Amino acid sequence: MKKFLNRFKTTDFWIRFLCGACFGLAFPPINFYPLIYLGIVLLIREIISSNSFGEVLKKTYSVFFWFNLIAISWICLSGFSHNAERYLIFAGLLALLAHPVFFWIPAAAFFKAYKNFRSEKFPYAYLITFPFIWTAFEYIHTLTQFSFPWLSFGNTQTYNLSKIQFIEFTGVYGLSFWICSVGALLFYLIEKIKSGEWKISSAKTIITVIIILAIYFAPDVYTLTRGSKAKYENAFTNGEISIGVVQPNSDPWERWGSKQMQFVTDYVDMIKQLKEKNPQTKLVILPETAITFYLFNTINLEKYLKIKNFVDSANTPLLVGLPYYKIYKDSTEAPVDAKRSNDGAYYDTFNAALLFEKNKTQAEYQVYKKNKLVIGGERVPYQEVLGFLKDYVTWQVGISQWQIGKDTNNFVLEDGTQFNTAICYESVYPEYFSAFVKKGADFCTIITNDGWWGKLFGTYQHNQYAVLRAIENRRWIARSANTGISEFIDPYGNKYNETAINERASFAGKIGIIKEKTFYTEHGDWLCRICLWISGAVLLFAIGAGLTKRTNRKT
Repeated sequence: MKKFLNRFKTTDFWIRFLCGACFGLAFPPINFYPLIYLGIVLLIREIISSNSFGEVLKKTYSVFFWFNLIAISWICLSGFSHNAERYLIFAGLLALLAHPVFFWIPAAAFFKAYKNFRSEKFPYAYLITFPFIWTAFEYIHTLTQFSFPWLSFGNTQTYNLSKIQFIEFTGVYGLSFWICSVGALLFYLIEKIKSGEWKISSAKTIITVIIILAIYFAPDVYTLTRGSKAKYENAFTNGEISIGVVQPNSDPWERWGSKQMQFVTDYVDMIKQLKEKNPQTKLVILPETAITFYLFNTINLEKYLKIKNFVDSANTPLLVGLPYYKIYKDSTEAPVDAKRSNDGAYYDTFNAALLFEKNKTQAEYQVYKKNKLVIGGERVPYQEVLGFLKDYVTWQVGISQWQIGKDTNNFVLEDGTQFNTAICYESVYPEYFSAFVKKGADFCTIITNDGWWGKLFGTYQHNQYAVLRAIENRRWIARSANTGISEFIDPYGNKYNETAINERASFAGKIGIIKEKTFYTEHGDWLCRICLWISGAVLLFAIGAGLTKRTNRKT
């Protein structure tokens, strides 16, 4: 025990704690974003002072444990707010303990580059690889069912609208590359001064500072010279549409209980009041899983008809989140992880969004099924292979074991206007989100239920990340969240009608229709793919150089 406690007295412990804290405090809603650069400086120091890959793992695990503890401990803490939801507590603890391991991947790759890219003539050449390796890692971290792009470095900049307008070309990972470049240059400057090679007032120091400042302010120059503010703030480039947003503020646990008809009645009443005040409204949006039962089951006919009859009489389409099921008439078509009913039939359930439209039948409604599911919370990663684990992942509410949707469709209104909807977690996947805009979405919607997190950091973080999606694609976003935060976001990243957390609210307003597609919309994460190729080449070269050194030593 004494040996364990003595660790807290060491300089190494406090450096790693400070490094992780710098990363964590740079994220919303704390927003001490300049700390991200100090964090990178300390991280590089920790990596290159290691003697082995094992030591890199030890150091980076410590750094990123503190980072995760500050930035995403809300996952675990939220479990204590509702009679100790044991699954949320367990999932949160697992995330805090397991997720830091992933960051060893870029750290180890950079350590390998450090060991093999130094020379007497260019002792700091290895620093060039850091932005490429880190950006490649963040991209890879979006590709598998273990993906969790929540903590990408670029997500720290959502409050700095003047600095992030260039992501219409690069996406959020362009921000990560830029941040890593500034951090690596700062490390280079500090090392030169600390080693005594440069004096603070020397010409080389001044030139390097000027270069760092030029790179740091380059995004602001881009925003100014491109006239981004004038062009995209409150833009109505190709017309407008009046949207209504409902934030019912219903308890996320109670909604899965026995008061379903009461919730349906409340929704209809709120929409009626919204329409009375704003008769020009052309679309109303309800949040993710606003409906928590299988609407088209015969036992729910009364609830279904209440919604359908209202939509028919109001002549206003309604987008609503709900669970959706599919029965496989042919068992050979069922996925290996499909569910099976008591009568032997195979079926699947999905987290979905459905568009109610006037005088349409169940078969005619447009439906989108969520593709990006929350790890553990909605589905066990690679459940199709590890099916035996899925029964251990069950909430007290009915949102576990959902199937991955295959839909990538936009919704189309009667006048031909198209829009997509990202369901909750999907809004943190930049390239996935932009694919719908590329297909023709004229504006975007996000429906979510962040009620699990209350006023913890997760609710604010999720809301802020939507700003990035608006700018990347230059689209208006209408966001409906069960307990908040709901709002409109314009293509510049400004927010309108922003609601408070844990309040019952509804609002309507006009948002712009935009047809043009940004470079990012058209080409997606092109920068990440370049970084991936360069990082791969760097690692192959480093491995080859390492093998050559060993061979030379033996001979």
